[in-house]
Amino acid sequence: MGDVRPDRERVRARIVQLRLSRPGTAIEDAVSRCRTYCSGQEHVFWPDSVSLCDRGRFRWNHVHVQGHRQITDAYLLALAIANQGRLATFDSTISLRAVEGAKGKNLERIAA
Repeated sequence: MGDVRPDRERVRARIVQLRLSRPGTAIEDAVSRCRTYCSGQEHVFWPDSVSLCDRGRFRWNHVHVQGHRQITDAYLLALAIANQGRLATFDSTISLRAVEGAKGKNLERIAA
């Protein structure tokens, strides 16, 4: 079966994944929002194509990545950048500085 992904211009604004990290957000609400985003025609699944070991892609230091949960956040942000897309997240603590080349257009914070 051929590649069914849209062209690169349409991929730029895609949502990679939602992360639930804010205490007090109902699981049902987060799942409902995720289903809504994923059911849209604009949603594209991105395979695991970025490695945490990629030299020069991440800034692994205590200033930009402050705990184990932020490692996953940095990875997902890097995956969005690699696919010219955007990471949508409930997490307000993700630092754009954790990933080389990250810009505001690559991160969308969703109010819980």
